Amino acid sequence: MESKVPYLIWCNLYFCKLGGFHESFYRCYCFGFFVSVSGLSFADTAAKGPNPSFANSNIHKLGMRFRQAMEQVQRDQKSGKLTPAQAKALRAQIGTIRKAEIADMKTNGNKTLTDTQATQLNGQLDQLQPSL
Repeated sequence: MESKVPYLIWCNLYFCKLGGFHESFYRCYCFGFFVSVSGLSFADTAAKGPNPSFANSNIHKLGMRFRQAMEQVQRDQKSGKLTPAQAKALRAQIGTIRKAEIADMKTNGNKTLTDTQATQLNGQLDQLQPSL
């Protein structure tokens, strides 16, 4: 990409010779250009990660376990360790546990789980683990 600096220098020389409207327009244009460029340099460049309070919550941990369980079922079915019927049954059990999680969050009213609820759901997932 070619630099625009020589072009800007040429424009500065050209418009300053014209004077009047062109000179004031060019100066306003340059001022706007440099303000916008300086605004970009001060922009927040910190990486935006997940919300720390949510990343360590029970919901996040359970969500990861649900995902890993579903992926494991898919891998086992693909490798032949599970028949399609067995995989379907395991997916249904995982789905039932997930629906229980959603119901618990709705009863709490604030989209969170208590430690007791999380422990109970983790226990249900642990019971499925030997099948996976």
